[in-house]
Amino acid sequence: VRLRAFAAYSLRVADPAGFIREIAGTNGHFQTEDIDGQLKRAIVTEFSDALGEMKIPALDLAAQYKELGEAIRGKINQDFLEWGLEVTKFFVENISLPPEVEAAMDKRASMGALGNVQTYAQFQAADAMRDAAQNEGGGAGLGAGLGAGFAVGGQMANAFSANQPGGSGGGEAAAGTAACPSCGKANASGAKFCAECGGKMEVSKVPCVKCGAQLREGAKFCSECGSTQDKAKCSGCEVELAPGAKFCPECGTKTPDAE
Repeated sequence: VRLRAFAAYSLRVADPAGFIREIAGTNGHFQTEDIDGQLKRAIVTEFSDALGEMKIPALDLAAQYKELGEAIRGKINQDFLEWGLEVTKFFVENISLPPEVEAAMDKRASMGALGNVQTYAQFQAADAMRDAAQNEGGGAGLGAGLGAGFAVGGQMANAFSANQPGGSGGGEAAAGTAACPSCGKANASGAKFCAECGGKMEVSKVPCVKCGAQLREGAKFCSECGSTQDKAKCSGCEVELAPGAKFCPECGTKTPDAE
């Protein structure tokens, strides 16, 4: 990403003898403008180097101006001291991104603040209305802008739904699929085993021991009446009883369901 930066710095001659030897030389009418370009090139080089070493995200640059300035000053002085100069202060005033990058970052921040796809679609529609109102096309432009805004929002909503396991409205991509009862992974309709966990796609049904409602095999509690699915046994002979049995078929002992 291209960056544009503005900074200010204070400079002094730290080693007069070295400065005269390296910079002024035999020039009797030396001026600051004579080395201005050389100093700027050194600053730009060290600025880029320091920014790369610190690895500061673009969104966090504004909060790191002071730290960045100190890092740059230290690097610049390594070069400047060879010329008898020293940078005493270096202030980063502003670092700006290209307009298109800033616009993309603003849009991303807006999406994060809005929080969901439906709200983003409304946000896009509002943008389209604003842009259409600024055009000379009148009502036709307004209709086209609204259509574009809702189309973009709708496409994002469909893509979001298609990526959700078991989500409704996922479009054609979600049609003809079935969720694995064990892991929830979408599988092709008619598959006998899950491609993700290898579990059976069709789970046998068993009746609830209390109310007879159909439950998945292995369920510990009934989703209808909430009763535990431990097999009921006769208190007299320990024979397993059928769901809802009032008397034991082996010994005739009365069961709790008969009370």
